This record gives sequence, structure tokens and C-alpha cells, in this order.
Amino acid sequence: MNDLTPKPPIAPSVNGVDPKGAADHDSTTTPKYPQVTPQIEPTPKRKTESFYARPDPTPLWKILLEVVVGFAVICYTIAAYRQLETMHKTYGEIQKQTEQFTQQTTLLHDQLVGQQAAIVRAEARVWPTGQLSMLFTNVGHVIVKKPLTAEININRLRIDGTAIPNSETKFTCTIPVIGIGDAEAKYCEEPLFGALPRDKDLFKSTKIAIALDVRFQYDNGFGEIVKDSYCSYEFNKGQDWAVQTNAYVCDTNFRLADIPELQEAQKAQQ
Repeated sequence: MNDLTPKPPIAPSVNGVDPKGAADHDSTTTPKYPQVTPQIEPTPKRKTESFYARPDPTPLWKILLEVVVGFAVICYTIAAYRQLETMHKTYGEIQKQTEQFTQQTTLLHDQLVGQQAAIVRAEARVWPTGQLSMLFTNVGHVIVKKPLTAEININRLRIDGTAIPNSETKFTCTIPVIGIGDAEAKYCEEPLFGALPRDKDLFKSTKIAIALDVRFQYDNGFGEIVKDSYCSYEFNKGQDWAVQTNAYVCDTNFRLADIPELQEAQKAQQ
């Protein structure tokens, strides 16, 4: 019977404050809330390790083929090197033979030129008319077919060898063809006197002399240009137009006073 008697409800235990004693409760106390853990997944770590698949094993036939090809390349390289060395030796022999042939050809050419080339000699002549003639004679064996050109300088000198001021004259001579021998000799003429007052009389009386400097060039018949020169002193020996020619090598220290014939001519005039 006691179980069937109703009982008053039991107040649940609640974390709260009785309103009656709310005034007595410390209002500064902060209620505690349940901590909730955030449901955020962490950043996944980077995978630093690499994984490689194991290659398939190389077939045996492929390995043998690579070995054969490599051996063939080595053999070809050795053969090519030997062939190149042989070519170098052959080229060296050809070069030596070419040099020898060139030397022989040059020697034969020089011999032929020396025996058959044109050779021109120059000579000066003073005529009683007062003309100076430059004679060019071909003593070689080939006709000079191309023009010979000559530059002739004439200087009037005192007997002591000093030059007379303003007495130099120049002229150019051109000869188209010169045959072989004396009969085919060619000459250029130029007045010798007139550059100075009474120079003709002074020359006759052996008071002055004439210095000639001639430079000429010609083709020797083999396509080579030969350059030559002729120098001389011209003076009177003491008689009318007994002109003495004393030739010498150009560009030397040969002096007019060193000519014995000139000293004798001076004595004859005294």
C-alpha cells in the first residue's frame, strides 16, 4: 500500500543558483562551459621518398649486338686513322717531288734565259754637231718586242768635279723594238749644249765635263723586266771633238779627278 502512495517529485540536481539566494551569490564567477575539441584534420606530410619501378632485364641478344657494334666502330676508327696517316705520307712525298720539279724547272728556265734572253747594252756618243746620242744594242738572242724606256740625266761639272748650279737637264727616251746585233741598234738624241752660256766652248777647251746617268728597263723576251743603268763622264781630250768617254758603275764614289786622260787633256790645254 505504501508503494502506491504518491510521493512529491524530487528536484533534480542542477548546477544553478537558487533565485532566493541569488543576491548572496558572487556575480563575478564565470560559468564554466564544456571544452569542445575542434574537428580539423592536420595537414598531411609531404612524401619525400620516390619509388622507382625496377626495369625489365635487358635481353642477352641486345647486349651482344651492342658489343658487336662497339667493336666494329673501334675497328673502323683504327682503319681510318691508318689510312689518314698513309695519305699524309703520300702528300708529303708529292710535295717533295713538286718542290724538286719546281727547282729543276727554275734551273732550266734560268739556263734558257741566260742563253737565249735579250740583253741590252747602252753607250753614249757626242757628235761634233753638239748632239748626245744614247745607243742601245741588243747583244742577246731574242728580239726586244716591248718598248724600252730610259731616263737620261745630264749634269755639267767643273773639272774639279763640282756641279755647276742650274745646269742639269733630263729627258726620257722610248724605243719600241730592238733587233739583234749592232745593225739593229737604236738610239735617242738630245742637244748636249745650250743649258749654260758658252758651254760648248767651255767643253771644247776642257773647262767643263759632262756627267751622264742613264736608267733604263726592258723585257728580256721571257716576260721578265730587266732594269739596268749606264754612267759615264764625257770630256774633250784637247782636240776639237776628240771626246773621251769614261764609263763607270753607277752609284759609286768614282770621281772625275781620278781620270788620267782628263789630267792629260788639261795639261795639253795649258
